[in-house]
Amino acid sequence: MDHRELLKNFYLFTDATANDLRALEAIGEPRVCIAGDLVYHAGQVADALFLIEMGTVDITPMGKETVFATMGSGQGFGELAFFERGPRPATAYAREPTHLLRIPFARFSEVLAERPELALLVYRNACAFFAKHLRRLALTLNHRYL
Repeated sequence: MDHRELLKNFYLFTDATANDLRALEAIGEPRVCIAGDLVYHAGQVADALFLIEMGTVDITPMGKETVFATMGSGQGFGELAFFERGPRPATAYAREPTHLLRIPFARFSEVLAERPELALLVYRNACAFFAKHLRRLALTLNHRYL
């Protein structure tokens, strides 16, 4: 998968312009992992988000041994820490040979500062994502959501 295509299909960057996608691609750092490689460790200060070009990554909450989520090709992870900075609440390991695109938060912030329209788009997409999941959670808990 082409990196620009990978970026375009990630929910934060949906509807980004071709120029914005090129700017994001320019800050992306390709990374190849073998099965069992640590992507990041719980408690580590979060400094990047990751998109999976090919492969699978398991996410395990801090202090647990059970996999909480498995992310696959075309998906991303670690992005929530961009909005709420601090230590990672989970550990991420490559389950199999995996190709990642690492987007460092510092460079991502610079791109957003230089491109206010992209910043607005990213934050709107993030809000829509969070709202969708909050609605699902409310329904799951059998509460009414207004």
